[in-house]
Amino acid sequence: MLRGLDGAVELDAIESLEVAQGGSEREAMARVRWLDPLTGGALTQTYRLTLVESDGRWYVDRLGVLPGDE
Repeated sequence: MLRGLDGAVELDAIESLEVAQGGSEREAMARVRWLDPLTGGALTQTYRLTLVESDGRWYVDRLGVLPGDE
């Protein structure tokens, strides 16, 4: 279980993930659905990520909310 917002919500699903082609640094967009475990309500948020490769593994270098989806 992945919790966000200081435990107020839980990760329900990654609805989509798009990663640009390229070298060892790539831009990506992820659409995530969060669930409020108390009410059952859900919200969807889109994030912009910068991924970097190091030693054969991918890491999130930067993470931000997509403008207009705040």
